[in-house]
Order: sequence, then C-alpha cells, then structure tokens
Amino acid sequence: MKSIIDPYKTIGIIGLAKNTGKTTSLNAILSFYQSIPIAITSIGLDGEDYDQVNYLPKPKIRITKNMIVATAKKCLDAVDTPYETIETTNLKTALGVIKIVRFKAETHVVVAGPTTNKDLNTLINTLKKFADKIFIDGAFNRKTFANIEHIDAIVLATGANVASSMEETIEVTKRIDEHFKFERVKGFNPIAKIMLQTEKKDLYIPHKNIEDFSRVLERLDTPLKALYIEGAITENFINKLLKSNEKNYHLIIDDPTKIIAKPKTLDYLKKYGVNISVRKTIPLIAITINPTQPSGENYSSSQFLTEIKKAIDTPIFDVMRME
Repeated sequence: MKSIIDPYKTIGIIGLAKNTGKTTSLNAILSFYQSIPIAITSIGLDGEDYDQVNYLPKPKIRITKNMIVATAKKCLDAVDTPYETIETTNLKTALGVIKIVRFKAETHVVVAGPTTNKDLNTLINTLKKFADKIFIDGAFNRKTFANIEHIDAIVLATGANVASSMEETIEVTKRIDEHFKFERVKGFNPIAKIMLQTEKKDLYIPHKNIEDFSRVLERLDTPLKALYIEGAITENFINKLLKSNEKNYHLIIDDPTKIIAKPKTLDYLKKYGVNISVRKTIPLIAITINPTQPSGENYSSSQFLTEIKKAIDTPIFDVMRME
C-alpha cells in the first residue's frame, strides 16, 4: 500500500460513511511515514462522537513524536502532551484559530481543520513548508468535496456500515469508484453556473437555480448537445434532465464527486445516452475495507475482501490484516 501512496504529496483519507474504518486506515498509513516530516489536518470536524466533558469529538488519530498537526486551538487545549507551536494562522473555526504544532511525544488529538475551500488551500500551502507529506482527514459529503481540488489523491474507506448487505455495499463502492474514472474535458472554462449548448445556440444561467434551469430545459427547441452544471449534481437536477427527455448529450461536471444521486437515477442517465466528463480528475488510489459495524452485524473479512476485489480493480486493502 505504501508504494501506491508514495508518489503523492497531499492525500485525502475519506470515509464513505461513518464507522467505515477511516481513522484506522489513516493510522495505518501514517505508520508508513515515521522517518519523514508529515502533517495532518482535516476538513472541519469529523463530529461523530462527542466527549461529555469538553464537548469535543473523542480523540482518535494517533500522533507520534515530531508529527505536525494543524488543528483548532480548543482541540489543543484538551491535550496534555507537550508540543511546539510552529505557526498560529489567521484561519478561524468555531473551536478557535487553527494552530500548526509539532508534538514532542506520542498522543491522540482531535483534528479540526478549515471548513472552506479557500482556507484549506491556504493551510495546505503553509503545511508544505514544513512537511514532505500532508494527510487530510475527511468524510464523503459535500463539505469535503468542495475542497477536493487541493488534494492530489484519495484513499476511500468503505465497509459494512455503508449499506444493509455486502452486495449493496460493494455496489455503492463500485459506483463511487466509477465516478473517479470519468474522463477529463480539456480546454473548457465555464463562464456561468449553468451552460447549455444546443445545435443552434448557447444558453447561460448565471445562478444555480433549479426552477430557472427547468424552465430553460422546457423551452429548448433543438436537441441538447452539451450541459455544464457547477457544483453538486443532485437528484433534483438529474430528475429535471430525465423529465426533459433530452438524450445523447455531454454532461460536464466539476470533479468526480459532484454527482450526489442514487445509482438507479444514474442508470437512467446512461440509458438516455448521457456521456459524463469532469473538469478536474483526481486519482482514487486505494480503497480500504472495514467488515465490522457498531450493530455487530459484521461481514466475513475474507469474503468481503474477495468479493469486492472481483467487482473493483482499484487496489483494495483490509488494513487490519495487511502483512
């Protein structure tokens, strides 16, 4: 697994759902790089479990000596382990400003990073001055993927908590994997939130409003050739497209994660001959699996690994059982 991660500078460790082993995967990956300067931050707060004393998420990420962490001030206030402050940024969060620190001993720390695209970019650029590798902790949601353009590669954590059956979990993971394989469209620079190209003319919608989008679709008098929509492509937008009965056109999205829709809805787009491409590609370099879930309804580890490898050609690892 290390050889797969080695070529990339900034890596996002993303959980497909809660309790999919994201932190376990992150801790396993961090153990590969004890001999070089590495830094960790996150996209906002993971926010799963809160400590009833200080109302912060329970510390989960294992920090070793000399590791650099960028996190909010209140998270550091809850830690007794000594650290050196490298830089106090002007990036503000609900838990105070983000500080960049180097720990002097092993510990566990809550990592609460920036919540905006601009702030994350600023922080990553700052961390590059101090670290050879940067790891970003995140979850598979819109907040995480508003920030994807500043990440070089992604490791996705999936597991038994994603769906009600192993088959469905594998199918959901497979669909996400397929999104990362969309082709990149070159030389396209959007000038509006929504852009439509027909055989006769180009149409521009300066704001992303689904009702305005629907009205424009209804008034098309020639077939749609290409469509660009900024940001998330939700079920509602896709349903409007399906209702318009437009077929055999090119849909351009910002990046592989912007489609927020059910697999069945996307199947209808395929049946309509819609070709999807992205403005920015980002490699999904590995998938980690967690066969357990809090309810105790676990998968067979060996069977899960065997079956998901049959369905997906991206490298897949059970980090609890790696040699």
